[in-house]
Amino acid sequence: MLDKNMYDLVCTSAGALADAQRQRLSGQVVNTLGAPLSKMFPRFAKAFPETVAVIERKYAVPVVLFRKHMGVWMPSLVAEGSSLNLFFSLVAVSLETEGPDFEDSCAMLPDRWKELYRYFWSFEVTEDSYKSMDWTNTPFSYSGRLTIERYRVLRGVKKSVIRDFVHDVAADSEHSLYCWLLTDAGDALFLDEDKCDGKVYHVRNDDFSSYHLLADPETVLDNYLAHYLTTQSSEGFDFRV
Repeated sequence: MLDKNMYDLVCTSAGALADAQRQRLSGQVVNTLGAPLSKMFPRFAKAFPETVAVIERKYAVPVVLFRKHMGVWMPSLVAEGSSLNLFFSLVAVSLETEGPDFEDSCAMLPDRWKELYRYFWSFEVTEDSYKSMDWTNTPFSYSGRLTIERYRVLRGVKKSVIRDFVHDVAADSEHSLYCWLLTDAGDALFLDEDKCDGKVYHVRNDDFSSYHLLADPETVLDNYLAHYLTTQSSEGFDFRV
């Protein structure tokens, strides 16, 4: 259950927005507020059809919740479910969502993954009524993705294991490898951000020696997210099928 009383303002349509709130949202969100997710973000729906179908089946139409902090309205885009809430990490209105700047910032991603980072920086599923800074089981926010060194420290992986992995995938250095997804089931997805070749490497339970290059990372991620949202668990999904 979403506790809307924690917020200063709840907006379900553009008509409920004053200028002070409108300027904190992208035109895409303002113009489609109150519509189903597939209408609000059609390119996301096209890129992740299975995921969006589950969201629209299990969650309410997204609303914008505002907190006012030091005179500034801070928005959250939220879809409420029966037991869990889905928070979209809205991109700052100052950032480009089209054109060369956006394409450059997402050049390391497979094409369809870019729609997870255009108008929002991925989403979190939580039983809480607020978005946390860190999460697992859905792709990290753009700024929250993990360097492989940060992953190594968090997971207690030996440095020699990471060095071997860097060599095996022919990365220029460990500094170019980032983890974009980590699940409670022990699945992790890594990209080489320097190469920008669209390749995604799957590592299971920190076993870097048996990493797997995903043949179709776009469809795999869509299927995984649909599985996770349906079952409310990251268990039981095989990234390597």
